[in-house]
Amino acid sequence: MMVPPDPPLAAPPSAANGSLALGLPPADAYTPANLPPESISRYSRQLLLPVFGPTRQIALSSSRALIIGCGGLGCPAALYLGAAGVGHLALADRPGDVVEVTNLHRQVGHTTDRVGVEKAESLAIAVRAINPLVNVTVVDGSAFAGGDRPGGATAEALVAAYDVVLDCTDNVAARYLINDACVLGGVPLVAGAAVGTDGQLTVYNWEASAVDVARPPTGSPATPVVGTLLPPRKSSRVCLRCVFPVPPPPSCVGSCDTAGVLGPVPGVIGVLQALEAIKVLATPAAVAAAPDDPAAPAPGVPLPPSGAAAAAGLTVLARRMLLFDGADGAFTTVTLRPARPDCAVCSPARTVTSTAGVDYAAWARGKPRAATAAPPVAVAAEGAAAAVPRSTDVDTASGAPAAPAGSCSVVPFQPSALPPHLPPAWRLPADAFAATYFTPAGAAATLLVDVRPAAQYQLCAVPGSVNVPVDGFAAAVPDLATRLIGGKDAGEGAAAIRRMVIVCRRGNQSRVAVAAARGAGVEAVDIIGGLAAWPGFPAY
Repeated sequence: MMVPPDPPLAAPPSAANGSLALGLPPADAYTPANLPPESISRYSRQLLLPVFGPTRQIALSSSRALIIGCGGLGCPAALYLGAAGVGHLALADRPGDVVEVTNLHRQVGHTTDRVGVEKAESLAIAVRAINPLVNVTVVDGSAFAGGDRPGGATAEALVAAYDVVLDCTDNVAARYLINDACVLGGVPLVAGAAVGTDGQLTVYNWEASAVDVARPPTGSPATPVVGTLLPPRKSSRVCLRCVFPVPPPPSCVGSCDTAGVLGPVPGVIGVLQALEAIKVLATPAAVAAAPDDPAAPAPGVPLPPSGAAAAAGLTVLARRMLLFDGADGAFTTVTLRPARPDCAVCSPARTVTSTAGVDYAAWARGKPRAATAAPPVAVAAEGAAAAVPRSTDVDTASGAPAAPAGSCSVVPFQPSALPPHLPPAWRLPADAFAATYFTPAGAAATLLVDVRPAAQYQLCAVPGSVNVPVDGFAAAVPDLATRLIGGKDAGEGAAAIRRMVIVCRRGNQSRVAVAAARGAGVEAVDIIGGLAAWPGFPAY
């Protein structure tokens, strides 16, 4: 007896109409309003967190964030904000700042094949690759360059269109400009910094008890929304000028390209900046409101049981500063003093009402310190019994405030700290000198002195050069003069070396050394542009 074949199987339901064919509701019927099914899958692991959930995800997905600086801090911050689902992520950097090979050990949003591409564009490519649901745009960063720009007011107008700003820049002038723009534009500021093996992080211009920044319309993350102007004073809101009323002197400011940086250190701070920004952005009015507030983030999304309960576990780092010691693997949180009653930008007596026309770069280099001003910051270790008191001790020799023990001395900027101007006859082009130095006659007639720090000299150096770091150069001039007279080996009968040529990394410290040598009666010249201009010398 033949068994009849089974009837053909029906085609499986398609993703588009399968649930309807089976008599089930469509997939989006299972999801809260404004949280599509693809977001449920993509963000499921953070949606499962009781302190986060759909309410905060909807707020995050409807928010706008601006990252200024697309380097070691901006890269991890952008990647994590994009992956978390911020609605609109804008990236700004200095025009013309392109990816270089020396960036890649720490600026993880860039790749070798994008060397030469502007950093903001390169980072935008990386974020879009991680999460195509995020609207990523590149904005002109000229307004944050820190110089005297007639259109400086653009900074306030630009930041006011966002719900949070992340300062990932690497210079003092830009930090003060961004701070002022955020205060004037009414936008919270997540500020991070890292150099060497140390980093720090805080959130300025944020009041924990209320939501002060206007949100964009739900479902329209690309629509610019002007932030509300923040009131001059609230209990937990401080700004950069409250903590550091005046910028540090140039002698106390380091950067990654001069002081060096261990790659993961800015990565740690940048990731934490993203975390703090997510806390700020994922705090919609419904979450921050009191329990009896009838406002709801969206139909069908239940409110948390109370504002206090919803905020538990997601405390923004306002009026606190996190310090990271990468060498020791230690984190310390310090509490900042309340806002200054005489703050130049956020107090009722504010004197800064616009960034337009302000030369922040010049001000950061040399604004004189008031003799009776308090030190810029007074903090207490988290959980400590008392804060470090404000000091008004005055150095009787200079009239300036006495610096705390072990700190960098705070002194007025001195023009003499700049590399001196040298006559053209005392300077040599790097390529022309290199061509003659690497000949028997040229090398024999030249004492090439490299005044970089010993660590840099050990990293790479011109063959035949001698290392005398600039800090000890003046004391070494007599010995160097003897070598000029008696030859490289200073031996009897050795041919005299006719000239001393001084080189540094970029042609700044070498000018200082040439001036010291000439002041001691020793003829010396420097290399224009330093080793950075030397043909074939490794870039670092």
